[in-house]
Amino acid sequence: MTRFEPSDNCLKDKVILVTGAGAGIGREAAIHYAKYGATVILLGRTTEKLEQVYDEIEALGAPQPAIIPMDLQHLSEEHAQQIADKIEQEFGKLDGLLNNASILGTLTAIEQYSYDTWQQVMQVNVNSVFLLTKHLIPVLRKADQSSVIFTSSGVGNQGRAYWGAYSVSKFATEGACSSFIR
Repeated sequence: MTRFEPSDNCLKDKVILVTGAGAGIGREAAIHYAKYGATVILLGRTTEKLEQVYDEIEALGAPQPAIIPMDLQHLSEEHAQQIADKIEQEFGKLDGLLNNASILGTLTAIEQYSYDTWQQVMQVNVNSVFLLTKHLIPVLRKADQSSVIFTSSGVGNQGRAYWGAYSVSKFATEGACSSFIR
């Protein structure tokens, strides 16, 4: 097996938006993208966490990141367009989008599942992914080569009892991957 070793500046001059950048996979991805030379746009709901990631990236001597505080539970079509416009104005293009932000919801039997929780999970995990990707496609097309990455979960292709809206949202995420490909 061949092990891939990226060059130190393989993402130099690339601009990458990471959703859910304040913690977990999003945080790690943002830091790694920056280590390889990318200018990272950190999007998440908790400004304090985004500022901590920002500081970590700056301490690496990587390109200065940007922060977009946004609770995706409240993302509207207008907000998504504003984000796309801001990225285009500030950076001129977008080379990559990591649709990573998600919420778990409640692990419970479906008959006990709260509709409000269902709606929140679907808004963050499915609707916001659709809105951001839809509105960022024109900005992604301004890059020579661009990529969109969707994070999923094992319950996105093999459902499990009690995983409710989260599992359904990850099935939808996997379906969305093929819908945005052309």
